[in-house]
This record gives sequence, C-alpha cells and structure tokens, in this order.
Amino acid sequence: MLELAFQPYELDSLELSNRFVMAPVWMGMADEKGHVTDQLIQHYSEVASSGIGLIITEYAYIKSGHQILPRMLGIGEDAQIPDLKRIVEAVHKEGSKIFIQIADCGLNSDPKYNSAGLIYGPSIIELKGFTEAEAMGVLTRENKHVMKALTVEQIKEKVKLFGEAALRAMKSGFDGVELHAAHSYLISQFLSNLYNKRTDEYGGSLENKMRFLLEIFKEVKDKLGKHPVSVRLNGEDGVAGGIKIQETIKVAEKLEEEGCDLISVSGGTPEKTGIVKETDEAYFSSFARKIKKHVKTPILLTGGIRSPKIIDHLLKEGVCDLIGLARPLIAEPKLIARWRSGDLRKAKCISCNKCFYEEGLRKYVNCPIFK
Repeated sequence: MLELAFQPYELDSLELSNRFVMAPVWMGMADEKGHVTDQLIQHYSEVASSGIGLIITEYAYIKSGHQILPRMLGIGEDAQIPDLKRIVEAVHKEGSKIFIQIADCGLNSDPKYNSAGLIYGPSIIELKGFTEAEAMGVLTRENKHVMKALTVEQIKEKVKLFGEAALRAMKSGFDGVELHAAHSYLISQFLSNLYNKRTDEYGGSLENKMRFLLEIFKEVKDKLGKHPVSVRLNGEDGVAGGIKIQETIKVAEKLEEEGCDLISVSGGTPEKTGIVKETDEAYFSSFARKIKKHVKTPILLTGGIRSPKIIDHLLKEGVCDLIGLARPLIAEPKLIARWRSGDLRKAKCISCNKCFYEEGLRKYVNCPIFK
C-alpha cells in the first residue's frame, strides 16, 4: 500500500520525492507585522524532515491591510525576503520542495488591519451571513459602510501587487507559487456571484468574472519564468448562489490553456468535522474527479484525507495526482515518515478543529490532543 504515493513525481520541471503535499493552513506563527519567526521555521522544517514531497505555505498577504487573521504571514515588502529565505533553506535542507501561497482577503479582510479602516472587493454586497468576516464578527450591519468596490484602476494595481509578491517569492528561493483563488478570498470573490455584482468587464459572464484571476496568473507566470504556478480553486462555494462545479471546470480549462502547472481542488467549507469512516474522507474528491476529466493539468486534492487505503484509491483511480494533507500534519508532523516505515494506521487527526478555532485564535495553531 502507498507504493504509488511514495513514487517520485515530476511537476513540470520540478521533481518531487513523492506525491504527498502539505496543504496551506494559517498557523498564526508569524509576528504581528507578517514577518517569519523561528517557531514558523521550526513548524515547516519538522514536516519537511518527515520526507514530504512538497510544502505549500499558509497564505501570505500581498499587501499589509488586506488580511483577516492575526499573525498572518506577509510577502508584501522586500524587508520580508531575508526571513522568507530562512524558511526555504530549512525546508530544502530536509530534501522537500516548497511553494508559497499568496493572497488578498478582499471583503473577508478585517478592517482593523487597514489604515483607512476599509475592505475592498469586487462589489458591495448585502450581508446574509455567508462571509468569513461576518463569522469572525469583524463585518456587521453596523459597520457595513467599510465595504468598498474596487475601481478598474485599483484592480490593475492588485494584479501588479500579486506580480510583485511572486517576484519576492523567487528572490526568497521558493520553488513555486500558489495563487489562493479559493475559500472566498479576493480572487475567489471575483469568480462568485455571491460577491461579484459588477456590470463591467470584470463581472456578468463567467468569462468576465475569471478575467481578474487570469490577469493575475499571467502577471505571476511572467515573474516566475520556468518555476511552477499552482492555482487553488473551490470546486463549489457550498453556498446557494455561489460558483458551481460546471463553472469551475471552465475556469480550470482556461487556466490550462494559459499554462497553469497545478490545480489545487478545495471547496467553500474546507475544515469539515466528523471524519470518522473512510466514506467521510476525501470530501472534495467528486470535484477533483469531474475537473480531471476535462484537463490534463495535474490535480492536487485536499480535504479530509486520512487513510492509506483512500489515498491508494484516489491515485490508482486517477482522481488526482497529488495528495494534500493539512490538519493531519498539525496533529502529527511526522506522519509521512510513519507511513513510509510501514505503519499504515490512519492519521491520528480526529478533525475536531480545536487546532484552529481554540488554539489558533488564542495563540497559534496547534493540536491540543496529540501534540
């Protein structure tokens, strides 16, 4: 079991030692200005030492003032490059490859991080309880005036900021970059009718709604040259009126045309609980399977994957090419090494989400059960 998972995999010109990927998870281990800390380096180094093929970092904001959570990693200024290099060097020392995920939280930003107290998205929306900002209590009917719709000029500036962040990633030594176009952050907002009410060239038709993503992709690809670019997408938003899988397939097809190197499949509710049986696992696999039928671009699947048996099935059936693990590596950073040793018991993670909603919001993301 797991023979295919532990085979090397070529992602464009980048050779991975196996098909396991540490998926992005906000860790809350950066400092208050988004700079790398020794604790964050240790976190990634420990997972890399297990022999994982690829690490994709937590989302890093492209400009301060457009984040949702405290102690988020930043890549918005050149002063952050030296410490970002330390992460790369630590991971490379252990033999793993590493991408950095870059993002703007858009209307799911916390206005307290913005000097003007404002948050920006494709459109001003009616608050109906589906946004992360509402769930976090930072966007309410009382302060809804903080929402602003981006002008076309501001959209072009955002595209430029993503490109500048990608260039910093290259200067820091990362092996690639992932665009966070999922989980209802800014790029995802442009793709979704829940957030995008525009009537100009960035709204209306799906072709127009994906324009922002494609402009960013081209800008980033230009900065990266031969280095891979991954794009993380929601298969579906999981909310009535949000993006559906048929639309996501068309977005994936267009990304393939533009030279996307990896499509990471997720969904609008990424941290599901109650994963007990094998039938509960890989809850976004139906999205991956459907996208895979339409593109040759490699597919990374994350979401509730816990058992070697399920991993074997996903790879042998061609549902995906790479296996993403997030919460299991918080509970058990050496999981990949355990499986390689022949101990094929399922991951210890019980999917309680205490690592995030209790430990993370109080201090930093950490498993209170097994660590």
